[in-house]
Amino acid sequence: MTAPGPEVTAVLVVFLAPLAASLGPLVSKAFLDPGLRGGWAARAIPAVCLVLGLLASPAALIRLHAAVTGGGTVAFALGLPSPLAIRYLLDGPAWLACALIAAIGLCAGLYGLVSGGYSPAFWFFFLVALSALYACVLTADLFNLFVSLELLALCSYVLIAYKRTPASLWASYSYLVTSTVAVVFYLLGLYFLYGYAGTLSIPEAAASIQSLGPVPPRDLRMALGFLTVALGVRSAYAPFHAWLPEAHASAPHPVSALLSGATLAAGYFALGRILSLLDVPALREGLLWAGALTALTGGLFAVAQRDAKRLLAWSSVGQAGLCLAALASGSFAAGALHALAHGAAKALLFLSVGRAADEAGSRDLGILQGRAGLGPSLGILIGAASLAGLPPLAGWASKSLAGYAAGGGAAGMILAAASVLSAAAAFRVLPLLVIFRLSGGPREGSPAPSGPGDIRNLAVVLTGLLPLAVLCVAGGLPGIPAAAASLADSGAGPLGIPAFGWPALAKALPTLGAAAVIAAAAGTRPARRILDLWERRGTGADAALSLLLAGAAAAALSGLL
Repeated sequence: MTAPGPEVTAVLVVFLAPLAASLGPLVSKAFLDPGLRGGWAARAIPAVCLVLGLLASPAALIRLHAAVTGGGTVAFALGLPSPLAIRYLLDGPAWLACALIAAIGLCAGLYGLVSGGYSPAFWFFFLVALSALYACVLTADLFNLFVSLELLALCSYVLIAYKRTPASLWASYSYLVTSTVAVVFYLLGLYFLYGYAGTLSIPEAAASIQSLGPVPPRDLRMALGFLTVALGVRSAYAPFHAWLPEAHASAPHPVSALLSGATLAAGYFALGRILSLLDVPALREGLLWAGALTALTGGLFAVAQRDAKRLLAWSSVGQAGLCLAALASGSFAAGALHALAHGAAKALLFLSVGRAADEAGSRDLGILQGRAGLGPSLGILIGAASLAGLPPLAGWASKSLAGYAAGGGAAGMILAAASVLSAAAAFRVLPLLVIFRLSGGPREGSPAPSGPGDIRNLAVVLTGLLPLAVLCVAGGLPGIPAAAASLADSGAGPLGIPAFGWPALAKALPTLGAAAVIAAAAGTRPARRILDLWERRGTGADAALSLLLAGAAAAALSGLL
């Protein structure tokens, strides 16, 4: 057996480094007692392994960038000979997804490490989940994708329930129920697909299916619908979204950032690979409408929230719908760019709002007004502006591309309305900024917001918030979206990246102005009475299971048509 080349070794480092690093927290948890003399080792070993595991993957990705530019790929197989070998593929889209996972994982991990309060067991599951995220994106094997998704789900159950509060335990259970049913549909779809293709390799399966003719068999089209259902749970588009608001709101802040910022993006990239197997027009049409309705639903529920983290969670549902609509319209690259921009902005917002909520002791938007310190205020301002689509931040270019790719018609009108609502939801967190403090000092009964003089808070800002803020700003600079699009286009042709200038700003102002009016109105007392009528509907284990089964039936029917 020949030794793997440097590119193959680097790809292995990307997803194996966090898995290897997870052994440090595991050993510390199992064999070291932090209460005994020499307990420094129980604290130092997990921290050192965490930092090494978080840094190794981005270092390998930097080394691999040259291999994927210009349409290059790194493909290899591990394990048994074909057709049972586990295949991996690093191309431009996979590199972009891994880069986002690396950035969010690094910032969220350092944020949690500097903030303190997390045990070695937490870091073990965090690193394993990070490794599973990389594997989901890099695998070109249908069964290995299933294994990676399940490993990610198992770690997510534990991480969501880490605080052991009733809300977090219920959120974890809701996700467990939904994900378990999704597993059945994935395996059922895989069974039919393997029967026709005779291989688990995604590229080989695509070639085998294409040889069947322009109209694939009905059960094969239905199988693709079942696979789409399973990945829809991870991507959180309607009607498979009901688990997400509670899970992301109840999880620890680093986990919320990882789930909303990286997991949804990884689900989108995995869904893109699955849909490349064969084209089912009825399924694509259904996904277009599912994306449009998801964007609208997520925006409506986000604006209605009083809980800051639930607002951000519902906003993630809406943004996932916009990505799905672009993908269903045939523009994978446009949806990919928006998934990247949303991931960076949403991770920044979860960490910034979470910091403000910890200092204030509440997640209520009314109580949090003016409570964010200087560092979190900067993160909230940049993250909300990017998410709202303010030029020239990253979210502006990607949001424009995704909306344009989805086209006009009724679906396009729904997406335009959803764009206004998503911007309004982003604006609703702006009152947390320190400039909105109603008095010169802290409110009675609550601690004052921490300033940058506090060493720990300064470290949190520099390690967790500032890099993500830089990504949100740099992502909209001239040349950056075009460079990302060249990696993500996968041969679909160049995207028309909008140029920043007065025309672009003038085009964005009506949407932003309408969003500002809606955000202001949503905070008034009469609006609160109306919004409270549906604020907490559509979530929980019962709703999640019912919606999943209804969506699965619709996906199967679209394949049979």
